[in-house]
Amino acid sequence: MKFLIFSRSGGFNPASTSRSTTSPPEQCPGAHNDPQQYTDAEQQRFNKMNGQRNNMSSSKPFPLLHLPRLPLFNVFNCLGVQEQFYLSFCSKKSKYAIKFYTDRQKYSVTFYFEETFAFSLKTTNSKFLLDIQTHTPIFGSIWTFLRRVENEAPTNEKRLLLFLVYVFNTPEICLVFDGRSHQFVKGFINFIHSLKMNIQTLKINSMSDKTGEFVLDNCRDVSEVLLECFTTTRFEYLNKSLIPKFSFDKLTINYANWVTTRHLSNLFINCKHVILYGCSPQKLEIQQFIKKWIYGCSQLTYASLAFNYVDFFWNDIMREVPSTIVPIEEMGEAFFTNTVYRIKQEKTGVQAYVIMKNDRTIVITDSLNLF
Repeated sequence: MKFLIFSRSGGFNPASTSRSTTSPPEQCPGAHNDPQQYTDAEQQRFNKMNGQRNNMSSSKPFPLLHLPRLPLFNVFNCLGVQEQFYLSFCSKKSKYAIKFYTDRQKYSVTFYFEETFAFSLKTTNSKFLLDIQTHTPIFGSIWTFLRRVENEAPTNEKRLLLFLVYVFNTPEICLVFDGRSHQFVKGFINFIHSLKMNIQTLKINSMSDKTGEFVLDNCRDVSEVLLECFTTTRFEYLNKSLIPKFSFDKLTINYANWVTTRHLSNLFINCKHVILYGCSPQKLEIQQFIKKWIYGCSQLTYASLAFNYVDFFWNDIMREVPSTIVPIEEMGEAFFTNTVYRIKQEKTGVQAYVIMKNDRTIVITDSLNLF
């Protein structure tokens, strides 16, 4: 049995599957054993084949962008997002070709504003991504190119965002801010809003009360928010409008000592997933919040409220809440040491479980399989 292998000269040679090099080469029927016995026609064919092999290394570059759409897209299908990104910088024609191709796909871009700037780009639901740091040599060429083609934005990061929005089919935008000033965070988020674009994920680590207030006021339609703001004791977030509603798929607040019953019952009640750390038992009345869920139409499916300390008795709270204790055989092994209560929304019939976990954490969830 034989297969084809490519030779170093650019052509290919037939080779045996055996690794042995001592056996004589196999001859085709009718072949001449003496090279001097080649006819003129055979010699011409032999010279032509050698000429084609030698010319492979000096051939012209393949005109990729001259291909018809279907073959071109088949080539692009074999490229990763990194190659697509770099190709879009080669020329105007390559940029338009990639833009035409990416209209069929969904992308996600993440901007990291930490000690230095970095960004990543990937197709949605894919684990393969392009990840570029500011110390990467390619960044200098990117900034130079963008200053020539994107003149509408005043900074390199905003120029890059405009380029990615244009070429990669208005990707989902994720932002990470760590230690950046309030004015910087506010300016970049307002720039995205000016483009009529939505932010998919927003993660902020800040020491500014103004930053936390700005995010809660202006980013209520973001899908996922992680707010790690070291707010001062003066931060209250009171007398805020209920419109537009908070509609986070997931809201995480790492320093939630300012959160009150009103925040939880009126502002965050329609978020699907709420995780609060460092809650104050003086500001949060758990019983009132649970009753708000029971008598309302909340879309909340999971809430985890972790307190710095607890000054209440769990059984006393649930004694006045319409609920039933879940049998041990229904709870599973994870809850043998916990009392699990079942509650039900009166208007919708939706059920949920209430659990006191780790002595300082109260969980409301629609499924016990999460534990």
